[in-house]
Amino acid sequence: MSPPWTTEGRPRALLFRITDDALYVANHGRRFDRRGVISVCRENLSAKAVRGLGETLDDVSDRKLVDAIRERRLEVYRIDRDQLQEDANHEDETSRDYAGRSLWELLQNADDALAPTGTSSADLIGAKGLGFKSVLEISDRPSIHSGPFNFGFDAEISKVALEAIQTDAPRLTFRLPHQIERDSEAAELLRAGYATIIRLPFRSTKGRDSILARLETLDPHFLLLCRHLDTVLVEQQGQQTMRLSVARQRGTTLRNSPATLSIVRGDIAISSEWRIWSALATAPSEQSKSLSAAIAVPFDNGIAGPAAAEIPVHVFFPTNETIATRFLVHGSFALTSNRNSIRADDNDHLVREQLQGLVLQVIRDVPATSVVRLFTDIVRASKSGRVKRPDRLIQQAIARTVTEAEFIPVIGGGSVKPAECRVWEHELDRVVPRKLGREKKLAVPTLSPVFDELRSAFEAQPLRPVDYAEILSRTRALTLDAAVH
Repeated sequence: MSPPWTTEGRPRALLFRITDDALYVANHGRRFDRRGVISVCRENLSAKAVRGLGETLDDVSDRKLVDAIRERRLEVYRIDRDQLQEDANHEDETSRDYAGRSLWELLQNADDALAPTGTSSADLIGAKGLGFKSVLEISDRPSIHSGPFNFGFDAEISKVALEAIQTDAPRLTFRLPHQIERDSEAAELLRAGYATIIRLPFRSTKGRDSILARLETLDPHFLLLCRHLDTVLVEQQGQQTMRLSVARQRGTTLRNSPATLSIVRGDIAISSEWRIWSALATAPSEQSKSLSAAIAVPFDNGIAGPAAAEIPVHVFFPTNETIATRFLVHGSFALTSNRNSIRADDNDHLVREQLQGLVLQVIRDVPATSVVRLFTDIVRASKSGRVKRPDRLIQQAIARTVTEAEFIPVIGGGSVKPAECRVWEHELDRVVPRKLGREKKLAVPTLSPVFDELRSAFEAQPLRPVDYAEILSRTRALTLDAAVH
């Protein structure tokens, strides 16, 4: 299980603190550096990219960096007013695209910030910049307080400077940073040991209530996949109202690895047991991320089984894609610009192959009865013909792997594919010779609780009356009466 601290002595926790007028997001990760500041202002530069800061900012001190970014951007607008309108349009589009994803983007940024110093950009979940702009759905006056930097964005403050360039200038929040002093809440959190504080003043009371509701119903499955984050805390009016945490082994390649998810809401505490299978492959190019996949299966009293409800496909965090799985499936698939849907990519087949390998591990590691129960829904939903959508290709790859695996044990020994086994009624196992059981591919009696699923989803065939007659004719029983009874 992972310790509550990173290898560099930082707690693996993120705090959401809600006050009457703002949401504070505090993490213990690395403090903002110059590249991080620039990337938030210019999303085309990743905070993790191996690129220089650019000649025009290299000679600017940290204390003057925020002002220099703003003034040089204003100079661009003075020269090219079309760029101002383009940036405003892009910001508006981003705000609409990322609607509903601000909490996930903040969690992603926190997980990356907790990574050890020197971690390759390929091994981080995301990058500050475009995703951070999702906070516009919460606030139009976000500020960041970290290390030597105290800066933020405010469309009203920027309005004066923009109208000096163009009287009917469009509204613009990002791109023009301003020095913003820490308020008492941010200062208190920094004194408490947090490294970075993001302050998001609410646009309205309705917005505050919406964020509070989303935090209170935050699905904790993402903690099974985060590479560094273990705990999420929610505080309201100085009281902790929710705690999500995971106890698990750290590692990018896991097999049948136990994990415990814990949810504490008020006085109610709920925990669930899981097992994780995961894989990691080197990034196929310098510009791409490492390829990763994971499957997490719920366990109840030591027995693997499907969750109560379907779980969407995750790319570390939930997407809008569902593939009829009541267990957790993650793959480092490419996402659409709003990060809600999976889009086609040249590396898709490699990630699907990772998932297929993990499915085979699950099949080998858990009893056949559990395998049938886990995969019945996805096998039933999968189409056998040609499909093109990325989510359907994932579904088909997983279902095909299960249906083509020889994991159904038969009477007399050996295993066959699900569609090849025969299901039966009565207590045939007491009288059927082992050789005949193998010959007829009769599923072992321990699978009888899932015979219906084997028939309906996996196309296993039941014994026919003529088969029963043949079996009885070759029974081990000495008399017909003994065979019947």
